[in-house]
Amino acid sequence: MSVSSANEITVALPNDRNTAQTDREVGTTAQLAFYDWEANALTPNGKTVASQLQAQDPNAIEISQGTGGNVAPGNPGAGSMGLYQAVRLAAKQQGWSSSANSRTGPQYWMFGAPGSAACAAAARAQGTVPVSGQHCLLSGPDDNLAVLRSGLPSGVSASVRRILTVPRGWVVLQAIPADFSHPVPLGAPNAQFFVLRDNIALRESDITNPQESTDPNMGAPIVTFGFSGKGKTAFQNVTAQIARRGSLVSGLGQPLNQHFAVALDNQLITVPYIDYKQYPDGINGDNGGDIAGGFSITSAQDLANELRLGALPVNLKLISTKHVSVSTR
Repeated sequence: MSVSSANEITVALPNDRNTAQTDREVGTTAQLAFYDWEANALTPNGKTVASQLQAQDPNAIEISQGTGGNVAPGNPGAGSMGLYQAVRLAAKQQGWSSSANSRTGPQYWMFGAPGSAACAAAARAQGTVPVSGQHCLLSGPDDNLAVLRSGLPSGVSASVRRILTVPRGWVVLQAIPADFSHPVPLGAPNAQFFVLRDNIALRESDITNPQESTDPNMGAPIVTFGFSGKGKTAFQNVTAQIARRGSLVSGLGQPLNQHFAVALDNQLITVPYIDYKQYPDGINGDNGGDIAGGFSITSAQDLANELRLGALPVNLKLISTKHVSVSTR
């Protein structure tokens, strides 16, 4: 790796054959974040799920518990929203700053109006069909307005758009994909999202030795990891907080186990529950943890690799690729 200019770097990978995978992995930020799910997830009224559970708010119950056991929390259909609805909800929130935030500034999204020429042009560029009555994603998310405008599809004017600004302290996360090998594209009409207060309990720096492995009970690919000393303490604290809330809100009769969420960049990975009866004081983290979901062996390996590489301190965008042949004598 070498510096090419003030804002460009060159990465050389000898004997690399899989250029498509290289392009994806070099620019991947791999920001892993653990959230207290109910304490941070918002219902459409802009209030947290946790603040509305004792009142048995139906939207809060659905996001917390899923839909009657058929759709688990964090999945599409368990209180999730379309992209425009989610970004608009996040954009209405008051910004706040903390070292627990994943971003240090606002995030920008650009949409086209339903039935607009911009949406029609964007659909042609993407090889899709515009959806009647639905705002379309034209560009984003980006932390820079100039980059946002430069990301417009071919044939779309920057003057025909609506920009929504999500302030620092809030994130829009895509619902858990059914298959991590073929995730739903961000701007797809059927993509679903959740809005969370951006209050991270643990980060990728708090975990150690992420590895692709196999679930001993189900035989499915998973990613296992350990915790650093700081990570063990943080995990114990957040799971204890979640367990105490589970006990409190379940005092009305129906057991309401509470959850933590694991997200990678803008994508939810898993939303497991903490059994407050089994772990009333939280989980100590001595045995590490694992991330399970719709992984193939390859997608589990990719996630483990991204976590081992760690978060890059900048957002990278591919400018060009060049193949160089080197011969030896």
